[in-house]
Amino acid sequence: MTAATETPVSRTRANQGGRMKDLVSKKRRFILSGLSIAALASMQKPAMAQRGTWPDHPIKLVVPVAPGGVADAIARRFAKNMAEQLGQQIVVENRPGASTIIGTLAVAKAPPDGYTILLAQTSHIQNPIHFKKIAYDPLKDFTPLGRIGLSATVVVVRPDLGVKNVDEFVKAARGKRWSYGAGSTGPQVILEIFNKENDLGMTGALYKGETPALTDLLGGQIEMGLFSVFAAKSYLLSGKLTPIAVIGEKRVASLPNVPTFAEQGHNEMSYGGGWYAFLAPANVAPEIAGRLSMAIKAVLDNPVERKYLEEMDVIINWTNGNSFAPQMKRDMDAWREMVNRSKVVIDQ
Repeated sequence: MTAATETPVSRTRANQGGRMKDLVSKKRRFILSGLSIAALASMQKPAMAQRGTWPDHPIKLVVPVAPGGVADAIARRFAKNMAEQLGQQIVVENRPGASTIIGTLAVAKAPPDGYTILLAQTSHIQNPIHFKKIAYDPLKDFTPLGRIGLSATVVVVRPDLGVKNVDEFVKAARGKRWSYGAGSTGPQVILEIFNKENDLGMTGALYKGETPALTDLLGGQIEMGLFSVFAAKSYLLSGKLTPIAVIGEKRVASLPNVPTFAEQGHNEMSYGGGWYAFLAPANVAPEIAGRLSMAIKAVLDNPVERKYLEEMDVIINWTNGNSFAPQMKRDMDAWREMVNRSKVVIDQ
């Protein structure tokens, strides 16, 4: 028998060897398949854990105005108390500039993961009317979390002008080319309506927030301005500034002796006042938006925090995110009419 001759025994050994190779191959494929599934599961677990444990790192609260004003004070108070509700630190970041557009745009472009939120003011729906080119949509690019309330505002002048009310100011201002200051486009529009409809010939100056505008008013660079009562109150109490009228339908509780414009016969200043609201980027998961909204509402439900807000002359008027979304649209339409009256154009 030669080496090439095949016998029954050799055929049997060959078949056994082939079956062994198949078994080894199948076992190897099974092991590799198991390892692949385990690897995939390990990749999915962090993502699932992240969704289930939000928030697992600090949340950023963007304030689109300079420090020192009422919006900044509100943000810092809510950041502290919401952190206790959510079990995670909330860091306040002031990003002033371009009439709140810089900070607002930063939030619009932030990931919709609930880790970046915005304390918005009425300028949020006003800026797109003033500026022809703006890189965000105030309605489509945000998720409303809730409006906390309305702002109390007052028109103030320097004491050296010698005026105590609106009519005295109108009489004194005509022909003098005085200037007014505003910390955002909203007050600028309101004051420009007052300026035009009373034929005062004043020049408007737009600042990056209330604090720098108040600084110039106290320093004599401008003659009058429109501010939150909270920002101006200490100067009113000390006599460094004189209030001539409050904006809104009724007097402010902390300034009971200061009449509204309507009480003084100036119905051109019938604006109802601004608001403060919390917003998140568009497409935030409903469960995350809901938790943020509940944390905001919990702060408002705390008697100590309500008193703090009232002392800052914030008129508490909670509106949840779902209800506030259409209200933003209505406010935007109403503001467009006021801008047409003022003819203010701030396009850059």
